[in-house]
Amino acid sequence: MNAVMFTLGGGLCLIVPAIILIVLISTMNRQDNGLAILSLVTGVLGLVPLLPLVGSIAAIVSGNMYLRQIRENPPASNSEGLAHAGIILGWIGVGLAIVAVLGVFLFLMPVRAVGPTLVP
Repeated sequence: MNAVMFTLGGGLCLIVPAIILIVLISTMNRQDNGLAILSLVTGVLGLVPLLPLVGSIAAIVSGNMYLRQIRENPPASNSEGLAHAGIILGWIGVGLAIVAVLGVFLFLMPVRAVGPTLVP
């Protein structure tokens, strides 16, 4: 059991930096906004056990900040896709966190017998 958990944790430790590196390399040639990139990266981190809820909330906030910023001032670069992807990943992470909390709550809730009980 511990070997499986160590393998999964080790795999995540390699996958997360690889995803961040791919995002940063793909955006190096373009003039993307830092808030949009931050939204995408924290959205990805919010889906892994590294930053479960904090990363998701940061993705939603930074993505919405960028979208509000481009509504006020037309951007020199168009990073709306990155911001939208980060917001979507953020909401997925928040939804998964809510499902996890509800699952733990229902698992720990005592089961009561329904109907008459026979007491000797």
